[in-house]
Amino acid sequence: MARENLLLSRRIVLPSSIRNEIELNLSFNTCFSELHGICSFPTATVEFEKGELFSPSVYYTLMVRLHFADMQQGQKLGIFQNVLSLYDGEDLIKTYTKSTYLKEPSSLTKMTWFLFFPLYLAGFFHNYNILEVPLAAEYIETCDRSSSKLVFQLQNRFAQIDSAVLVIDARFGIIRHLLYNWPLTTSFIIFVSSLLELNHPSRVY
Repeated sequence: MARENLLLSRRIVLPSSIRNEIELNLSFNTCFSELHGICSFPTATVEFEKGELFSPSVYYTLMVRLHFADMQQGQKLGIFQNVLSLYDGEDLIKTYTKSTYLKEPSSLTKMTWFLFFPLYLAGFFHNYNILEVPLAAEYIETCDRSSSKLVFQLQNRFAQIDSAVLVIDARFGIIRHLLYNWPLTTSFIIFVSSLLELNHPSRVY
């Protein structure tokens, strides 16, 4: 009985996963007048089961990682908006918007690449083609209001994106952190504490 209660407690207080990385397949509409023209912003829609990505009463950080196909072309875009919307069915729960731009490496950085070219080819330096966009620091859901769909939109028609990934990180306090990262140790401590409590019940005077 104590073991079943322990497993149930861990299931309730812990999120299903500490991190999820969701591939965003960006697509757009072409113009009727020009078949090669782009007439909409690149958009990705992901549908999922309730509770699959987010557990109730757990704070999450949401970040999008964009990999641009061409750094020079990406820098010409200037500032653009990233919009992430979460839905409960067709009902909007929350929308996050973040303006950003692709930074250009400094002259010192380019010189370092040249001097250590083998290391540059091996990927030891920061890839300026990759842009990480933080969208939310404390996203939280409840049992009554949980998402089943998310929509990401990059609001620039000329952005050439190789790949886009939504990174979801669970944030929790010290107790949940211990339960998640040291499950055997914390489970043993809780189990022993439960046995001691059963063998020596508190007296009420």
